Amino acid sequence: MGKAYFNVEDIYGNRHREIETIREMDNTVLVFDVDDHETYTIRKEDVGMKLNRPAIRREKFNLSKNKCIWRNRQKELKDIRYKYARKVYSGIE
Repeated sequence: MGKAYFNVEDIYGNRHREIETIREMDNTVLVFDVDDHETYTIRKEDVGMKLNRPAIRREKFNLSKNKCIWRNRQKELKDIRYKYARKVYSGIE
């Protein structure tokens, strides 16, 4: 894997003790959490990396509001992700 970072906050506002980078995009990084063996998307600004191009500000997406809603609800977020993946890949509802 890539570089290791410690005590990083993802786009949902949840802290991760230790992560490793998997892939870098323009403004985000796909990371692997060592503790719970899940992948997350993290902004490059949160890790201290340089952006490849300036971020496009979206009117519909509010990052601070998103973090307030999902902070400390990591278990619920995982359940939603598993339910969606199960529905999409196997056709089960």
